[in-house]
Amino acid sequence: MRSEIKDFLLANGVGHTAHSGLTLWHHLQGVHRILVASGHQQYVCEAGLFHSIYGTQAFNQVTIEKSRRTEVQALIGEKAESLVMAFCMLPRPKLLEASLQHSGSAELPNWMAQVEAAYDKSAFLVDLLRLECANLLEQRMLYTFPYLARHAQGIGMLDQEGFSV
Repeated sequence: MRSEIKDFLLANGVGHTAHSGLTLWHHLQGVHRILVASGHQQYVCEAGLFHSIYGTQAFNQVTIEKSRRTEVQALIGEKAESLVMAFCMLPRPKLLEASLQHSGSAELPNWMAQVEAAYDKSAFLVDLLRLECANLLEQRMLYTFPYLARHAQGIGMLDQEGFSV
């Protein structure tokens, strides 16, 4: 992990924000570790360090205001920040789970194509699924979403027995 990323996140309070029984910093690092151990690209791993900083439906604590997107983009790049924004805006994980269940592959709402211009739509979705699986795995909640768990197994985050990386 680059020191400027760690310094930025800690300066914005992630070390003092409660999350999953520890701190948001512990959770963000855990998601990052899972993505790195699973062999995902650097921008996906760095998105893992920021994935909930704008707040989410389940974690409504805003660490960094959306008005500061350009700062985050300058630090981790447009692709990574696009993943972070989608992660914070979408009603996930239920949307991704239902989409995988009904069509065998996940689909994004139409408005997402307008929001995330830095990406090919299918590649964006693949990366968003990786991020979601790592988030749920880190919180030990992946088992509650069987279609996402199957996806996580398919991309190497889980082995045949369901143990994580």
